[in-house]
Amino acid sequence: MSLVNSGWRALATEEKWKIVGPLGFEHLMNPTEIPRADRQKFINHIQELEIYGHRSRQHETRHLSFRNLRSLAIRHPRKVPGCNLNVSQFFGPRLTELCIEGHTMPPLQVSVPDNYLLNLGQCPNLTRLELYRHIQDATPDQLMTVLDTLTNLQYIGVSRGASDLVQANTVIRIARMPLIKGVVLDFEIDQNLAETIRDTVPYAFNNLEKAVLTMTEEGARTLIQSEIMDTVEQFDLSVTTLVDGVLNHIRRLPNLKRLALETRIPPPDFALVNYQMLIDMAAMRHLTHLEMRAPPLGYNVQRITLLAVEAFLVQFRHLKVIRLDWDNRKEGNKFSSVAMFDRVGRMCPDLKELSLRGRWAPFNLSFNGATMHLPLFELYHSGEDVIFPNLRKLSLSMLQVPFGSAPTPHTLPMNPSTDPMCRGAQEVHDLLRWHCPKLEKLVSHRMRGRDDEYFDNSVAALIAASKSPPPS
Repeated sequence: MSLVNSGWRALATEEKWKIVGPLGFEHLMNPTEIPRADRQKFINHIQELEIYGHRSRQHETRHLSFRNLRSLAIRHPRKVPGCNLNVSQFFGPRLTELCIEGHTMPPLQVSVPDNYLLNLGQCPNLTRLELYRHIQDATPDQLMTVLDTLTNLQYIGVSRGASDLVQANTVIRIARMPLIKGVVLDFEIDQNLAETIRDTVPYAFNNLEKAVLTMTEEGARTLIQSEIMDTVEQFDLSVTTLVDGVLNHIRRLPNLKRLALETRIPPPDFALVNYQMLIDMAAMRHLTHLEMRAPPLGYNVQRITLLAVEAFLVQFRHLKVIRLDWDNRKEGNKFSSVAMFDRVGRMCPDLKELSLRGRWAPFNLSFNGATMHLPLFELYHSGEDVIFPNLRKLSLSMLQVPFGSAPTPHTLPMNPSTDPMCRGAQEVHDLLRWHCPKLEKLVSHRMRGRDDEYFDNSVAALIAASKSPPPS
């Protein structure tokens, strides 16, 4: 019996320590929790590890070996300066995935350099590398050395503040790597760089499936027309020039399934959606995921009609996700947010996630004489009760204040006998349940600390509490 118990105990220990998060790592490194002499025994089981650099107790880890690690994420606090971590004991030949999340801004002073990139020679089998924010001591030359060393790399992401590590020759070097399937780079690919890749890199991005890139319209045209992007299935493109011509090129990608298009042009020319853009998007009828972003105001859709939107949506019967950041709130707008909500549901029956953000004209929703200005909630019990038969997540922008601008005290969960908002929130919940029977999550985007945010959170809480149980 003792042998059986010993075997079960060993198996339980192995499973418990296979995946360790930040709190588990702090527990492991705390001398009052686990004796130093026993740590290596537990560490030998760890295959996936996530740690916070400033809580790493590096004096406790210096003599330990994490030789069985497959996946490692090191995250530094955004605003805590001078946090260093001796990383050599975490790196080894079995490591295949590494994520380093640095600081929002360079630390003021450090005592021991991290030397993350210099130590990556210890990880010859790394297939995935993600670098975010400012990484202490890292340089573009070091990254180039890493790319020369890591010949098994399949995914490289350098973005969100770490883009100073990327130069034109970095992009060219990545284009030459034959195994690369995914790339995330916050570096503008203009026409000159695109032509250099086209003319000097045989079989550039030969196996690329997922790309998150920043381009000019000319750069995108050059790479797409030369068939370099033909293998891409997921394309997240940030455009630094006008976007209307880009879609005419993207529509020619033969394997595209997921498209996210963001414009970085400020108003007033930022993103005017026209009929040709709808025609180009409608040609991509095999898409399962469509997203359009245009911070901070949204794409201007004042020049298109609801009929044109219907003709566009009817091509996307297989869409699973729609995220549209549109601005349609000024006088003369040709269709309402309610109409858009209704048409999307009827044209895209397989939809599981819908996000209609941006700015929309408000509509009134009345419950027993109390009027609340809630865009997109002016729904109705139509002949066809269910609008979204498969929708799980709904994300909306609701801009009007339903009960005045001054917040009043509330507590969750709501009490119908003391809280005047309770009945209204329950009505909205019931209405959403009527049209979206499988809805699990509601997300709204409004000003914080006001009654309208409280109302939205109340409805969201009701949705989450009453979501359908998982299938048995």
